[in-house]
Amino acid sequence: MELQPGDVLLVATDGVLEATDKSGVEFGLNNLETMLAENRSQPLSSIAGKIHSALASAYTHDDDQSLLLIRLVS
Repeated sequence: MELQPGDVLLVATDGVLEATDKSGVEFGLNNLETMLAENRSQPLSSIAGKIHSALASAYTHDDDQSLLLIRLVS
């Protein structure tokens, strides 16, 4: 994988991906990828906050949840 200036690398624990909503549907990689794609130009703290808010508002978890966001600069 080759990163370019401005690219964002997101690392998440399985607790983020496996968080489930009331119907038992996992948050999953697709939701995480969509949220990152829609917000990639935002500050990293804003991206993390939006992901956290989405998880806190509709998903429950039985595992730790950790995110690491890195933006490559030139």
